This record gives sequence, structure tokens and C-alpha cells, in this order.
Amino acid sequence: MAGMCLGTNNFFLGYISYLGINAATLFSLGAFVMTFGYKIYEALRMKSKYGAYFPDQFSNFMIKNDKGDTSYKWPCVIGLVIRTILNCGFQIGIIIAFQYAGKAHINPGVITAMFATYCIFTAVIFRFLFGEKLNLQFVVGILFMLGCVSLISLQNLGGGQINTDAILALTFGILAPFMISLAISVSKYCFLNYGYRSLDFTVDTFLCMSILELPFCIYYWISTGYTFHEVLFACLACFF
Repeated sequence: MAGMCLGTNNFFLGYISYLGINAATLFSLGAFVMTFGYKIYEALRMKSKYGAYFPDQFSNFMIKNDKGDTSYKWPCVIGLVIRTILNCGFQIGIIIAFQYAGKAHINPGVITAMFATYCIFTAVIFRFLFGEKLNLQFVVGILFMLGCVSLISLQNLGGGQINTDAILALTFGILAPFMISLAISVSKYCFLNYGYRSLDFTVDTFLCMSILELPFCIYYWISTGYTFHEVLFACLACFF
């Protein structure tokens, strides 16, 4: 299911990648509606169940000591900022990768295949950051995956010629999954050490991203404009 959603998301992003960075900002429309709507729903649910829109005992950013004094969970705040930056970097990176892949006449499916390397980066980061061991089967699987992605990439480099566009496409195609692996690692670190719930972390991240990108989206919409299918495909990419 996760692979199907990821592939569908990449399909829609790849389709509007000719917009460049503006495709990433257009993504913020759907992200804002979905995440802000979820936060309103959660606030109403908490109000109905606990009598407060934002109960202190469920806060990811505030904590009370034995004396009743409230303080910030600064590691969670900093973690949210870092993950927002990393997710924005991933979003922009994957768009640029698709854009240059089109210029180099590389099948967009290659970029999607390269994104699968995020599990490799994640496994290595988890090994050093959380001490999670890699068994032999997983190492063998990593090597096979690297081999397959390399062969697919080389096969689609426009008749075997590696030009600047192809190099940029492959570079951003590798950089994007690395950044999402870092984001996943930040999320796990904050959950294990400070109780920042994964779903809340994800929703908060995309809400921050959308707030950051929305002004650019509005500016481009006013100055240049988006077509209906561009808006539709961006919203569908956000949904998946």
C-alpha cells in the first residue's frame, strides 16, 4: 500500500515537474487544507472528550513539572523546524530531479526507482543513531537494490551519454531520498526521547511546510497562473 501511494504521488509530481519550484509551492494548497482540517478536527475532539481544545497532557511542545510550571519541549520544537526544512528539501529535490530527467530524456520511472534507496539510507542512519543492527539478508537486499537502481539508471541515460541534465537528475534523485531518511530519523528520535507522536509530527510538519510555501504559491498564481489540471494533479499528489 505504501509503495502504491508513493508511486502514485511521484507520478503526479512528475507530471507537473515542468513547473519547477512552482510545482512544490502548488503542493502547499492541498497540504494546508488537509492538515489544518485535521488539526481542527483534533481540537474539537479533545474539547468534547477532555473539556479543552489543547489539553496539556497531550501537548507535544509543552510540559508541566511537579509544581505546575509550564515549559517548552525545545527538542520537539527544534525537531519540527529541522524536519520541515528536510521535507521541503526533499519536495524541491524530487521536483528538480523529475525536471532534469525530462530534459535528459530519462524515463521518470528511474527517479521513482532511485527513491527506493531511502530505505538504505534509513537503515544506515538507524544503525549509527539508534544502534539497530543489520542482518545478512538485509545487507544482501540492499546490494541487490543498489545494483538494480544503478542498472535502470544507466540504461535510460539517453543512449548511454551522460550529459549535465542527466547528472543533475541522478544527483537530486539520490539527494531527495537521503533527505527524507534524515527526516524519518529526526521523527523517530523525537518520539523515542520526547514522546512526540509520529502522526502529530507528520501533520505538524506538513502544516508548517504549507504555511511556508503558501505565500509563494499565491504570488505565482496571481503573477502567472496555474491551469486546472496543474492544481488538480498537485492536490492528488498531496493526497497520496
